[in-house]
Amino acid sequence: VGKSSTINAIFNTEVSTVGYSSDPETSTIKKFEIDNMILWDTPGLGDSPEKDKQYAAEIANALKAKDYDGTLIIDEVVVLIDGSNRDMKTAYEIIENIVVPFLGEDKNIVIAINQCDVALKGRYWNYDQNQPDDQLISFLESKVLSVKNRIFESTGLVTQPIYYSALHHYNVSKLLLTMLRNMPERKRFLFSDSLNRNPEVWKKNDALEDYNAEIQKEVKISL
Repeated sequence: VGKSSTINAIFNTEVSTVGYSSDPETSTIKKFEIDNMILWDTPGLGDSPEKDKQYAAEIANALKAKDYDGTLIIDEVVVLIDGSNRDMKTAYEIIENIVVPFLGEDKNIVIAINQCDVALKGRYWNYDQNQPDDQLISFLESKVLSVKNRIFESTGLVTQPIYYSALHHYNVSKLLLTMLRNMPERKRFLFSDSLNRNPEVWKKNDALEDYNAEIQKEVKISL
């Protein structure tokens, strides 16, 4: 679903794999250190029922892991969904059966629909302006609402899914702001040293908010 391109769009691209969760011989969850932050990159589900069972157990164990104070190690979960895929069954199963039950009390979760540029097989994406046309926006908004309603109906959790394109750097600022707002306030400033320095990454967004200004505000409040 474009996890690597998403990581590289948001963060400094010089990320280094420094280890694995628990047993390096069996675990497939990769650990990245990005300045003051740790990012756990889990494998995607949906390719093989047998592997899905293994991955689901690993993800659940990672979400339950605590530090020496008894605090959950993971502050936030970002679930990436393939915007070009109409079959959302696997995504919903991950959210409902694996993520939500082990999220902790704060339920800090971000639902992000990547590859919005190919949600309608590339139609109605304006390649000159690098953004969706009205027809595609309408489709994406209906998809966001559908995902939001489905998650609420099955878990009772209110989420605010967003759509973006890591490849075309569209709504990357919106994704970052959504991630910040779902992080514990005291930790939001940790993002400040870790972000991609390329200004082109942050330019193209929908016009609902001034996301870049709001990002600065969140970081300053946290500091």
